Amino acid sequence: MLKNFAFSNKLNVVITFVLAVQTLLAGRFWLLNVFSVIPPVFFTLLFFLLIVWNIIKKNPSGLLFTLVCIPFVIYLSDTSIRIFFNDQNKDVPVVKVFNWNTEFWEGENIQEFYDFLLAQKADVYHLQEHIKLENGEFVEMGDYFELQEVFAGYRVVQKTEFLTITKLPVVKSYENTDSYFLRVDVELGNAILSLYNVHMPVHVNAGLADDWIKFLKDTKNRFAFRDEQFNLLINDIQENQNLYYISGDFNTTKSMGKIQEVLRLGSDAAFAHNSLINGTWVINGLKLWRIDYNILHRGLKILSYTEVDPKTFSDHWAQIVKFQR
Repeated sequence: MLKNFAFSNKLNVVITFVLAVQTLLAGRFWLLNVFSVIPPVFFTLLFFLLIVWNIIKKNPSGLLFTLVCIPFVIYLSDTSIRIFFNDQNKDVPVVKVFNWNTEFWEGENIQEFYDFLLAQKADVYHLQEHIKLENGEFVEMGDYFELQEVFAGYRVVQKTEFLTITKLPVVKSYENTDSYFLRVDVELGNAILSLYNVHMPVHVNAGLADDWIKFLKDTKNRFAFRDEQFNLLINDIQENQNLYYISGDFNTTKSMGKIQEVLRLGSDAAFAHNSLINGTWVINGLKLWRIDYNILHRGLKILSYTEVDPKTFSDHWAQIVKFQR
């Protein structure tokens, strides 16, 4: 009887299996990173396909599979319904954060680029990829004093590719630590706010795709290294007694698993957005992947979240988050 049930629900079984495997093993088993190019919205569409299929087939037993799949789809799909409707307290200062992977800085009209950044009028800038790519090598910019002059009234903190530019008074900075994030502690009223500017390494090297053995070995090594870097970030945050704001390019979609551990540490600012489908990274004109996140300590009140078109400067859309204590 069980065999006949499964046979008559072949598509239901397959879709449930795919969603279950992705939920349970993504972020834990390196091979699944190979398939991570699939946008998270794919899993939402797969779920609706399941519903439509059972309606067309008039299959009441398919409802069982639909119910089983709901937690998997919630976990994997990067869709959000706005849940933050906080009113601004006029007696408390509003902090505006601008997070953006700027892409490499070579070949830019630098003044136009600076004008774009200054036009955001942010209190904090979290910028990644503040480097040049020359002859296949990453080269630091060496423009600290120029940046300090451009961003007059701000404090510029630099670590390799990371730039944290802040109007909030800096208490302590950690630019000498060996990690894929830059932590800067600032004053926020009578509290300390730790700013975490993050850029995790890429999970696959598409340049090795012609040699599958090298590609798979490299993917496995990258998985282990990324896991180590994620754990460094998570451990630092968990041991931190301050308020914190985490943002950056995680090179990780919500369906890849590991970002879920970071999201559990705070509030996802995207839930203050009016868009159902979240996307910050563009491939061939499609903005279906969110790999850039803004995660706030639950002691902070999120007022708004918006995404900013980067013009021609980058393949990442920037994000602006406004919050207050």
